[in-house]
Parts: sequence; structure tokens; C-alpha cells
Amino acid sequence: MNDNELYHYAQLQCYLAMMQMSLAAMSLGIDSCMIGGFEKVKVDDFLNLTYPFETAVILSLGYKAHEPKYSTQRLNFNEVVEFYKEK
Repeated sequence: MNDNELYHYAQLQCYLAMMQMSLAAMSLGIDSCMIGGFEKVKVDDFLNLTYPFETAVILSLGYKAHEPKYSTQRLNFNEVVEFYKEK
């Protein structure tokens, strides 16, 4: 693998780990926000990261300062998923 392919593979692995961290945080009442679009060079500079280390993804964690002014609207499972049986 070249460096770009290796970075892409590592980034995908980080997303999988980040998903588990986000779910674990949610189970503890902690909110999270996965961030994939950021200015990588600026973040790496801020964190003083040098080769071979570099930022792949960012996960912010925290508690709500207050409840949102709007309610979360989700579709019912049966409105989204439809099962088909083979005859």
C-alpha cells in the first residue's frame, strides 16, 4: 500500500472505532459529534503532530448545555423498513 491508501484504510478503521465510542458515550448520556471534514494541516499543526502521525477523524464529546428548542422527529421503523417474503 502507498501512503495515501494506508491513510485511507486507517481512516476507515478510525471511523469504526469512533462509532463504538459514540455509542458508548450515548449509553452514558454523553452527546457526540463525528467530524470528518476539517482542515487537517491546521489541526495537525495545532496538535504538534509530525510524520508518521496525522489526524484521521475528530470526535467531540460533551453534555448538552440545555435541551434543544425543537423535538427530534424520527420515522417509525415500519415506515422505513419493508420485509418481502419469497414465495
